[in-house]
Amino acid sequence: MPHKIKKQFGQNFLTDKLIKDRIIRECHLTEEDTILEIGPGQGAITELIAPRVKKLIAVETDKDLIAPLKEKLEGSNVELIHQDILTFDLNTLPDHVKIISNLPYNIATPIIENVILHKHKFTDFYMTVQLEYGKRLTAQPNSKSYGSLSCFIDYHTQTEILFRISNKAFTPQPKVQSCFCRMHLLPKPKTAANDEKLLFQIIKSAFAGRRKTIINSMGTLIDKDKLKDVLTNIGIDAKTRAENLSLDDYIAITNALA
Repeated sequence: MPHKIKKQFGQNFLTDKLIKDRIIRECHLTEEDTILEIGPGQGAITELIAPRVKKLIAVETDKDLIAPLKEKLEGSNVELIHQDILTFDLNTLPDHVKIISNLPYNIATPIIENVILHKHKFTDFYMTVQLEYGKRLTAQPNSKSYGSLSCFIDYHTQTEILFRISNKAFTPQPKVQSCFCRMHLLPKPKTAANDEKLLFQIIKSAFAGRRKTIINSMGTLIDKDKLKDVLTNIGIDAKTRAENLSLDDYIAITNALA
């Protein structure tokens, strides 16, 4: 009986063989690797990963997919877990794990944030995401896609879009294009903020009013006169907008305030 697609799980199964093979090549798998696959779905990628690695831990939330996956993967090195990845305890995993996933758009950000919170467990996160979302993850200043998410990702990772994927590679076909990204988790930021909590408060405040100048958008968080002095001292024009400042600029503002 064919599997009934469930929109609440963001199910678009990858069916293009050439794309599946390219994903496997880009992940540079070795027989020493332990892999966490988030959402194995019907096992299209799972079957290709398993023979190439030491162990594969596959976490699937859709109960209707568990039985066919168990049958398909019987006798392999795959540990199949029926659980929502957002409730799964990532601390139970071994160290130096690589993650591979076709991320559902509606929960992509919470999943990524949780992985970064546990980044001591991981080396790389290979993900298929919608193209526009991939652009947000990798955006640089002075671009339409650049925002607080871009800064958060840049602080904790080195992320790049490896290649684009046509919507025709999936069943059912989504309306939008996708891409395959590599997110390398940094043990330490390239440049650290003295107060990370304040850093991201400042960034979120700035982008909440991205059409405003930073002196006005950040003015709800920090006294304007104090902020103006700080900006002058570090050589940033108070009339600049949020999208014109780099992550290093935000770190400089934070460190001056902290």
